Amino acid sequence: MNNSAGMSVVLPGDPRFGAVTRGFNQRWIADPAYVRLCSGPADVVAAVESAVRDGLRITVRSGGHCYENFAYGNAGGVIVDLSLMNGVYVDAETGWSVVDAGATLFDVHVQLYKRHGVALPGGSATL
Repeated sequence: MNNSAGMSVVLPGDPRFGAVTRGFNQRWIADPAYVRLCSGPADVVAAVESAVRDGLRITVRSGGHCYENFAYGNAGGVIVDLSLMNGVYVDAETGWSVVDAGATLFDVHVQLYKRHGVALPGGSATL
C-alpha cells in the first residue's frame, strides 16, 4: 500500500479505527479492510488508485453525517475518509465561500462566522 505524505492508513487494531468506522448514525459500523485518511486531492487520487489496483470496493466518508449506510456498508473494502479536508474559507478574488469535502455543517457555521462574519441558514436532519 502506497502512502503519500499527508495520508495515513488506519487498519483494524489501530486506536483510531473505531472512530473512523462510525459516523453520526451509530446504527452503521463499518468493517473495511482499512480506512485512508486523506488531507488533500493528491491523497484522494492515491487512495483510489491503490484501492482499484487491489480490487477493493471504495466508499467515501466526508463529514461522517450519513443516515444511510452508504459510506460504512463496505465490508472488506476501503473507506476513503475526507474528514481532514474540512476547510471553509472565502476566496479573496471572487468573494465566494468555499467548503472542502470533509467539512461538517458545524465547521461551515463556525468558520464562516468567526473568520468572516457570515452566517448561513441551516438546520438539522435529525428525526
